[in-house]
Amino acid sequence: MKIGKRSATLLAIAFALLMAIPIGGMMTAQAATPTELVQVYSENPAVINAMKAAGAEIFVDYHNGMYLLKVDKTAENMMANEGISFKKASSAGSLDMYPAKYRFNPAVSMPAIPDNLKATPTKGETGLYIVQFVGPFASSDWAKSIENAGGRIIKNIPKNALLVKMTPTTADTVKNMPIVAWVGTYEPAYKISPDVNINTSD
Repeated sequence: MKIGKRSATLLAIAFALLMAIPIGGMMTAQAATPTELVQVYSENPAVINAMKAAGAEIFVDYHNGMYLLKVDKTAENMMANEGISFKKASSAGSLDMYPAKYRFNPAVSMPAIPDNLKATPTKGETGLYIVQFVGPFASSDWAKSIENAGGRIIKNIPKNALLVKMTPTTADTVKNMPIVAWVGTYEPAYKISPDVNINTSD
């Protein structure tokens, strides 16, 4: 098989460029360290500066000693070793479904709900969803981002959550926002007071 002079030249250049790329540089994208959000409370600036030096990035400063920090495993281990208390934002706290008796933390477990008190959404149909944020509302921009995605905010839900009317497609979009910890269906059971006697045997 004959290789023309032009092809041989191009191959030589390509090989030279390949050899000039450091092996570490070729693997940088694959070696990217995953990060997550954690809630930290500290009124000591030295503590926050130490965490930043360890690679933590301030995601939200609530200006009351509470922070949402974006950390990697190195920063997380440093905080644990230094005895700095933190909570993973993926566990944003328990939700209180008033007037129902349901109280649950989506990151831990979901309540057992009778089948006849569950929502039965139709594909593509608008429904009610709970949107829980990674922490307390930092600004009205958080709610605005839900509206911009196509959701209609109905009311606040304790803790750190909103009741939103939206389509499943919009719910999927909202679920992937960095400020959102969890999105789930708002079940009919959540609307019913425990004082109301409901026959769930049917």
